[in-house]
Amino acid sequence: MAALKRYRTAFELPFLKETSRFYGVEALRNLEAMSLPDYLSHVHKRIQLEKDRVTQYFSPDTWLPLLAVCQRCFVVDHIQLSWAGDSGR
Repeated sequence: MAALKRYRTAFELPFLKETSRFYGVEALRNLEAMSLPDYLSHVHKRIQLEKDRVTQYFSPDTWLPLLAVCQRCFVVDHIQLSWAGDSGR
């Protein structure tokens, strides 16, 4: 139990924070450069890569918090911008 607490505080929380920053920047860049269907395809691939990474390297408990970060960064934070701003690029 103590090891899991250390894992969360020493690794998982900083990892999720940095992942949020990284994907937030990537999302803005890709929303400007891609059509909405291409963007959503990219998001799907990114989430699958993260799922594979968790399965291979991290505690399985990291998956749900990481998925929430990805969903927020790629979709929730930009949902109005995405649907209102897509011009069919």
